[in-house]
Amino acid sequence: MNRLLSRMLSEGSGFDDSREETSLSRKPKAEVACGLVADQIATQLRGIDQEDENEVFAGEDCKINGEPIDAYDRVRFSEEILESFKIQDLRYLQLFIEDFHKALKDLKITSIKPLPEYKDDKQEERNKLFKAIKRKVEDNLDSQKGKPREEISFGEPPLILGLKWLLHFLARRDEWKAKDKDND
Repeated sequence: MNRLLSRMLSEGSGFDDSREETSLSRKPKAEVACGLVADQIATQLRGIDQEDENEVFAGEDCKINGEPIDAYDRVRFSEEILESFKIQDLRYLQLFIEDFHKALKDLKITSIKPLPEYKDDKQEERNKLFKAIKRKVEDNLDSQKGKPREEISFGEPPLILGLKWLLHFLARRDEWKAKDKDND
């Protein structure tokens, strides 16, 4: 498991896999929230030195009130009212899942089974899954629409919402597949 975690962290950071042992942080929320272990210039994170705890990094390219927000930027907008919050696609979530499956294969890990959508060439199944996840993420983001800026909390950026909905769909795979067949 440590080899897989080391590989995934290396893939995400862009560094070579050092195969270091992973230890748990004493301040995990602080490190995750602001990337305290990362070099701001090397990781391209912008705004990491700012103190505002309510502005999370997007993690996915999106548009707020029609204004583009890069995946590496903080989620913020200048207007008083949130009119729209749209994600372009789930490119970074898809990349994460692809890297995960590549690592399983490269490291010959058999104790973790790949997602059925990633066995063989099931691109259509993958597209359906990510389309459903994108719809749910945007539903979550739309729930903030029409609120004044000071009442909005983006505690979870689009990438994290995407991961949560992926887990939700995986946990309820049979229910989701049946619903999908009804819609065809």
